[in-house]
Formats: sequence, structure tokens, C-alpha cells
Amino acid sequence: MLLLLVQGKLSNLIVEERVAFNVSLRMFTRSIVIQRRVEDLQLGVESYQKIDELYKFSDGTLNDVRNALDDRLKGIRMQYLPSTIWRRKDKDRAAAMIQAIEKMLKTRMILRSLEKFVCGRLYEGDFRMLQRII
Repeated sequence: MLLLLVQGKLSNLIVEERVAFNVSLRMFTRSIVIQRRVEDLQLGVESYQKIDELYKFSDGTLNDVRNALDDRLKGIRMQYLPSTIWRRKDKDRAAAMIQAIEKMLKTRMILRSLEKFVCGRLYEGDFRMLQRII
């Protein structure tokens, strides 16, 4: 539902209703997170995701996030992106995140290439990733 709100697909609602919807959705999400956190504490499990856990995401998700951050960093205005003013610190964080994502994608591509070379498999994938390195 938050995705619909961010994408602007709830244009049939007036502004006050959208704001109320956003607030209630965030409160509901926060209550779920707190509830799961309490359950994890009772079980003795730490569940927060760390910043350096980029390996959990697929290549497509990482590419989408990288492209959205890059568009936002360059100042390209999209309807699905919020129109807030970014401070210098926000831009630096986005640039660091883009570098980390590119490094992760490059490492994955190299490891897949080596795996195919060592195992003798045929190359089935696309070669679009090669353009990014060259």
C-alpha cells in the first residue's frame, strides 16, 4: 500500500486522506516491527538488517535501487520519487550506496563468470553487465 502511495496511484483521494492513510500505515508497520522485535527478543534472536548485508538482494533489485538513487542524485525528477530537498550528507550517502551496489554487482558478475569458466558451462546469460565494467 505504501508503494501505491509513493507511486502516486492514490490520486483519487484528497490530500488529507492521503496523509491520514500514510500516518496510519506507518503506525501499523511500526507496531508489526515492534511486535516481531519483541518476539525475537523472547527467542534471543537479533533480527535487524545490517547495512553491509547487500548480498541478500537479487541483482534486479540492486539494479533498480541503484538506478533510482542515481536518478535522484543527478536531480532527475520522477513521479514515483518524493520531491524532498536532499542535503549534502544525503547525497554523499547515496553516492556511497551506489558505489557499494556497483561493487557488489561487479563481484557477483565476476564470480559467476569464473564459475562458468571453471565448471565448463555454456554462457546462457546476457552480456549487458560487461558494458558497465568496460
